[in-house]
Amino acid sequence: ALAEAREVEPGLAIDGRPVLGDPAGVLLDASYGASCLVVGGHGRGRLAGLLAGSVSQEVAFYARCPVAIVRGRADAAEGPVVVGVDGSASSHLAVDLAFEQAAARGCAVTIVFAYERPFTGLGPEAAEPLAEDERLRADVGRDFSQAVAHWRDQHPAVQVEQDLATGKPGTVLVD
Repeated sequence: ALAEAREVEPGLAIDGRPVLGDPAGVLLDASYGASCLVVGGHGRGRLAGLLAGSVSQEVAFYARCPVAIVRGRADAAEGPVVVGVDGSASSHLAVDLAFEQAAARGCAVTIVFAYERPFTGLGPEAAEPLAEDERLRADVGRDFSQAVAHWRDQHPAVQVEQDLATGKPGTVLVD
């Protein structure tokens, strides 16, 4: 892996060493002094990853620095860089990284915000929240559009698309 990394970026100082221990624990320890931690996704699929546990998921959840999980082909030049946001400080870091990657690849950024509809019950009152759901979507959409406009202003050279979706954020991003 080191030789491959050095071949891809010959001018970059790259260090590595074998370490014994639980992979997630070793990476989490390394996250304390890191500015960013990049890990590969195993690619077992959603169900197998959940059943077997996932180093990348554990690292993403507990790391003390931003984490980028890389899956797919390194030579994938088609399509936009897709980033999920939730309004948190860490999602702002993810947006910055997405714009850096999009600028380097000469492609667009698609910013996705997914939210879950509140549970409204099963009885006759369940029909009433449709209007409330539309108001919620309008409010969320307005706030999301304002955030996207801010990011567009910060990165005028990168084309930006936005996607406001309803559903569990992880599922929306994977689908």
